[in-house]
This record gives sequence, structure tokens and C-alpha cells, in this order.
Amino acid sequence: MPSVFRSAALAGAALLSAHAAQASTVVLNNWAFGRGNNVHAVQSAYEDAAGGFTGKLDGKDLLSYCVELSQDFDWKTSYTNYTDQTALAYFGAASDKALKLARLVSYAYYDSTVHVSTAAQSTSMQLAVWNVIYDVDYALSSGTFADTSAYAAYASSLLKASQSFVNVANVWILASPTQQDQLHWDRVSVGRSSNAQTAVAVAEPGSLALALAAIGVAAAALRRRG
Repeated sequence: MPSVFRSAALAGAALLSAHAAQASTVVLNNWAFGRGNNVHAVQSAYEDAAGGFTGKLDGKDLLSYCVELSQDFDWKTSYTNYTDQTALAYFGAASDKALKLARLVSYAYYDSTVHVSTAAQSTSMQLAVWNVIYDVDYALSSGTFADTSAYAAYASSLLKASQSFVNVANVWILASPTQQDQLHWDRVSVGRSSNAQTAVAVAEPGSLALALAAIGVAAAALRRRG
């Protein structure tokens, strides 16, 4: 077992941005780049290995990072109690964590130069993810989540570089009541907005039709009043 930290327009916009959580089967098989490296998170007293994981999500390849400061999981065990949801839904619309995480993974994995491709960099990426979730600054040297390991400096550089980076990622959280929650993502397709932003993505045809119908009903009601 890995030791891991554990008006009609508004109505239409809400309809388009809503994401129904989906039940998923998750298997985490190994560290993403061969191994995890020990970190030293001061406030949470975490002194153990950290890094990304590889596995399967509903049979498809999965790359993920820890979300929580508690709970754990067993390698190569199939868990069917995960729910996949947008990071925006998971953290709430009042939080900026979803957007920060989306910018972080966009910079780390979708920049012209990939910035996370080794075991050491993956450990730093995990620290950066935790810092976004449990702190408000962009540095591992201070704040409510700080780390004194050799991986903290690169984690801070990832955070700082991602602050103003163009977001091109959809971010998701696999949430379980008993196992470690996991962050994963995919790249935004052409013509769509990220699900981490409050800006509404280009609607699916069915959703767009419903939204337009709602707006049409409201407009008709206004005409009757006039």
C-alpha cells in the first residue's frame, strides 16, 4: 500500500455548465515515472513518498495525483466506488482551486516544453498540486502548506510559471468515500472552454436546445406582459 496524502440567460448558463457526476472504476497500478520520492511537508507532518500514479479509469489509461491529506489505497485493486466530477464542482464555484489546477497541469504537460517527465519532477508536481489545494500562495517555502524536501524548489517554479499560463485543460476529481481522491485531466478540444472556468463551454446540441428553449419561454412571457 503506498503511503499517500491521504432571468433565463442565467438559467441557461447554469444548465450548460452543469456536469453530472459519473460512477467510475479505478485501478492504480504504480508510480507514474517509476517511483515516488520522499518529501517533508511540515504543517501536515507528512514524511513519505509522493508523486503521480498510473492506472486505469474505466479501462482507459489514467495519470493522476493525490488530492486529499488523508486516506489511501492498495495498488492494483479495482475500486468501484469512485465518482468522477469536474474540479469546479468538487471545490465549488466560489473557489479558484479548479482554475489554478487547470493552469498548473496545462503548463506542466501541455506547454511547448513538457515540464514533468521524470520521477523527481513528478514528485514536485504532487507538491504543487497539494499547495494549490491546501494553501493560497505559490511557494513551498511558506504558508499553510510548506515542504523542506529537495523537490520543493521545482514545485514552486511550476506554481509561479503557471499563474498566468493559458489554460488548455479540463480538470476532474475522482472522489471516493473510502479511498484517496485523485486529480486527473484531459486537453480541451478545439472550440470549447475549460470545465475549470466559470465561462460556459460550447454546449452539446441537446443542452443548447434546452437552454435556447428556456430563453424562448422567458422571452414569450415578457411579450405577453407587454
